[in-house]
Amino acid sequence: MKIKSFPILTVLSILVQTCYANANTHFIKSPSIFLNSDTVTINVKSAGAVGNGTQDDYAAITKALNQTTGPAKIHFTAGSYLISQALATNHDGTIFVFDKNAKLIIQDGANGGIILRNNNCQVIGGFFQGNGQSSKELRKGYGVMLTGVSNCKVLNSTFDKISGVSIFLINKGPSGCNQCLVKGNFIREPAFSRTIVQDAAGIMVGYSGTGYFHTNNIIANNSVDGNETIAHGIAMITHGKGNTVTGNTVKNCLRYGIVLYESSNEAGTLTNNNVSYNTVQNIGTPAGVPSSPYGMGIYLMTSSYSTVKGNKVTHCLVNTNNSETLPSGAIALNGSTHCTVDSNIITDSHRYGIACSMAYNSSITNNVIDGVGESGIYLINTAFNVVKMNTIKNVTVYGIKGLFGNTSRANYAAQIKNGFTEYQNLSTGQGVEISDNKIDGSKVKTIRFTGEDPDPKTNYSGNKLNKISIHNNTITGSSDPKNSISLDKADENGGNKVSNNKYQ
Repeated sequence: MKIKSFPILTVLSILVQTCYANANTHFIKSPSIFLNSDTVTINVKSAGAVGNGTQDDYAAITKALNQTTGPAKIHFTAGSYLISQALATNHDGTIFVFDKNAKLIIQDGANGGIILRNNNCQVIGGFFQGNGQSSKELRKGYGVMLTGVSNCKVLNSTFDKISGVSIFLINKGPSGCNQCLVKGNFIREPAFSRTIVQDAAGIMVGYSGTGYFHTNNIIANNSVDGNETIAHGIAMITHGKGNTVTGNTVKNCLRYGIVLYESSNEAGTLTNNNVSYNTVQNIGTPAGVPSSPYGMGIYLMTSSYSTVKGNKVTHCLVNTNNSETLPSGAIALNGSTHCTVDSNIITDSHRYGIACSMAYNSSITNNVIDGVGESGIYLINTAFNVVKMNTIKNVTVYGIKGLFGNTSRANYAAQIKNGFTEYQNLSTGQGVEISDNKIDGSKVKTIRFTGEDPDPKTNYSGNKLNKISIHNNTITGSSDPKNSISLDKADENGGNKVSNNKYQ
């Protein structure tokens, strides 16, 4: 039998393919490591791009994108590629890869950089340079936009002076973005002005609307410096489930460092999201500008069954005013039920450390709050909460403060969103447990909860506190232990208990 011989390159190819086939499936599915066998590599200069920073290379790069009928690796070698319009994918699996000294210059803030409109696409190592002028509309002037796609990635790219949202995930009709990864990107000197577009953000997932969900996306290890220009560092203003915001550094934003918000709320439209191990600092209105009720480091609005864990939040609520328009905490929950706020470190908050308004059935545990302008933890019109094993020190007013009304009151009832009917006509303050906390009690009151008086003019019956348990807390430095804990307007027969608290 004659043995057929193979050229050495063919043999190597067979061996490599065999290794790929036996590799862990995680690596097989990652196109950034192993390209599809049908993927072709196209150097944009071979398609006619010049890369001199002055000639418009949009047509040439678009030609490269259109050269194949399947996946392509679009390779940007060293150079500055000016584009007058956004580059858009046509095929699943398209990959934009940039060499170290390659730059994409977005000429017009009314357009954008790259649109990923197909699944399994990637942008790797890009440098996106905007023109430094703010877009006038939210959906224009972006760096990279993902539109209703799955399994796409934006990795290790730099966005400089971008006119709009640097990285923007939006829906396409009923299709949201699913299992996309935004990781290791750096956003600096954003031009997207909060004074022009209210919700200007560095990274944004969605922007309201109905009939879709963004699911299981990961925003990880990015650095966003808002340069006191953008409103939000990372914003999830959307219908979404199972999304994660983790390991990011966010600073110098005007409204929120990280925000999960759904104004068009329905039951379960923004739920089961995770905000963990981020570093957030210097959030709020700069000096010399009129104060505002904003400046929260992490803010969840109608984001239920969500977790805020292991974050470091410092120097927030800068130049905040004293209005009660919003719960002004370095970490704040507003209408976000069944949430967990755990193991966060908060320092130098200019108002409250953690504030929870109508955050029913939520828990606040194991947090360290050190240095706040008012109270360490503030509970507003909420019920069935656990506040346990927190350390609170260097506060100005109260360690833990609570203000509780009945949600039948007109202005409270107006805040009850769709899908939360079980909280209508509810006596708040009930079922709250405050236990095993360590509190600096050097102020007159360590813990103060108060209900509300009736208002005959509006037929409001008022609210008395009931089923509140304050026990096993350690209070240090109190000059008046007998009065360090108070329950004002409490129901005498409401089952309230204050017991086994220690004073040191």
